[in-house]
Amino acid sequence: MNQWVIGRMLILVAISIIFYSCKTEEGCGNEPIQSLMGCWWHSYEEDISNDILIFRPCNDQDQEIPLSRFRSVFVLKDEGSCEYLVLHPLDAHYMEEGKWDYNACTGIIQVKTLKDSSIFEMEVMDLEEDKLTVKQGG
Repeated sequence: MNQWVIGRMLILVAISIIFYSCKTEEGCGNEPIQSLMGCWWHSYEEDISNDILIFRPCNDQDQEIPLSRFRSVFVLKDEGSCEYLVLHPLDAHYMEEGKWDYNACTGIIQVKTLKDSSIFEMEVMDLEEDKLTVKQGG
């Protein structure tokens, strides 16, 4: 009976270690960061739903950008800096400097002002060379 209890305890400890190691950020990696960097525009005509959004790379020559009064645009740069398009009531939209962060474990991108106010947060659902699919709100 004593061996049976010890065996069960060892199994529980092993399962706990495996579960804990899967939750740590060390094993998450940062592979998508390079693929995320660059300019992305919101292709709202392709959105799957109100919270599943499609973005396309700005430099995609094959993709014709339909005319629109405003489209969300962001540029993710090295060292966590970025730019994002700010909506102006008189159509005088302008790019604003900010900062961004990507959590490889959760797949969440956060874009903030230089003063740490949140601009948007979204979860990367799928990342391809010519398309970024995100869930708004993370």
